[in-house]
Amino acid sequence: MNIRKIFSKLCQVIDFEPTPGIKLPNKSEYLILYPDRLVHGKIACGCGSTKLKHFCAPVNMGPFFYRCQECGVVLFTTDFISRQHTEDSMKNIKLAVFDMEGTIFRNSYRGQSYPSIWKVLCQMCGPDAAKEDAINTEKYLSGGYSDCYSDWVRDTLHILKKYGLKKLQFEAVINEIDYYQGVAETFADLHNRGVRIAVISGGLKALADRVAIDHYIDHCFSAAEFYWNLDGTIKHWNTQPTDFSHKRSLLEILCRDLGISADECMFVGDGRNDRDVAGFCALSIGFNPHDELRKDVDIVIEQNVGQENLSAILEPMAKYPNFEMQDFSGNKVWKEKVSLPPGIPSLTKSNNRLKFHTFLMENGLTHNSANSYCSYVNNLCKNIAEDSWEGATVKNAFSILEETAQLIKSEAEFIENLNQPLAGTSGRQNDTISAAKQYYRFVKGEAHA
Repeated sequence: MNIRKIFSKLCQVIDFEPTPGIKLPNKSEYLILYPDRLVHGKIACGCGSTKLKHFCAPVNMGPFFYRCQECGVVLFTTDFISRQHTEDSMKNIKLAVFDMEGTIFRNSYRGQSYPSIWKVLCQMCGPDAAKEDAINTEKYLSGGYSDCYSDWVRDTLHILKKYGLKKLQFEAVINEIDYYQGVAETFADLHNRGVRIAVISGGLKALADRVAIDHYIDHCFSAAEFYWNLDGTIKHWNTQPTDFSHKRSLLEILCRDLGISADECMFVGDGRNDRDVAGFCALSIGFNPHDELRKDVDIVIEQNVGQENLSAILEPMAKYPNFEMQDFSGNKVWKEKVSLPPGIPSLTKSNNRLKFHTFLMENGLTHNSANSYCSYVNNLCKNIAEDSWEGATVKNAFSILEETAQLIKSEAEFIENLNQPLAGTSGRQNDTISAAKQYYRFVKGEAHA
């Protein structure tokens, strides 16, 4: 195949715009041709480095692209031996790493969009707090913190303490932030494949704890944790460097601990603060990403607002690294080939999560235990929908559960009626039974026995 035609087609997939007329760049330009340069059996850059990150461009019938992680130049090879060596050395994904806000959770609260949960909390503390937060954010963006994200976090925490953020307010926000559709399916699929999951976020530990508990995530890193006085005011906090370049640093530490290499890692994120960690991983996916991230990821998932579904990442992950031209619809944009599931029933969607969570805590459960019971009820309703119990679907599983609880006169009869979904595939049966009992008491307005 003519090399110019190959180059022209692949420019549609990688994020590279050639000069008019599809002129092949020379060595002084952005892209360099190395048809057969090898060092110790590995493709090497002109600077001598063999630390190359491949672009996920089609590899079955054509050239391969790499970016040198030392000098940043992009390499292009058509050499079959080089391609075969690289393909043979590919490893399966063993660790999937996720950003949190904008990737797992929606950047919105009660229907209003926010850039982060920090903004929600500052605005909740009043206009003066929001004004100080805006000044600090502008200071950070203009380099006033010398790129030290932790200093910005501490200043924001001081604002929240100064203007009286209360524990109950904080927990209400944490519990009401919505997951994207497809989160549960995605994590369940990765668990079934034996892939480890990590979350690395510049956000709040309480929100990361919610993900860990709801979806059994083993490794969660976040920037700040609150400590509270008995009267519900902020006593102090703990901060960690977990954003921007520190995301990559944390992942490198985790990989060393787990005995996993960068070639076995996948990253999914959406923001400019994900650029460094995306460059570290063998496969990086931008989930409806900001413009600043698009050039640093291998694949872009692009979905309409309101129709975002995280499970779209499972297709490219399953096919990695054997992508073909028809897998893409534009510059790195993955062409979704199957209709995505409509999501699963959740307490948040039923508008009952906060009420149920509050009921549990008022009746003696800890915050974390209440979170767990919310997750167990979600699993129960997923089973109800999957079994089509009493004609249930993903849209009405919670309403059917609630109506059944209202109609049945005893807890024992309620549990007996739920026998089939309680033994379903989602969640452990003991957990779903316990959750069903608690939900029955919640619907009936009864205290714990």
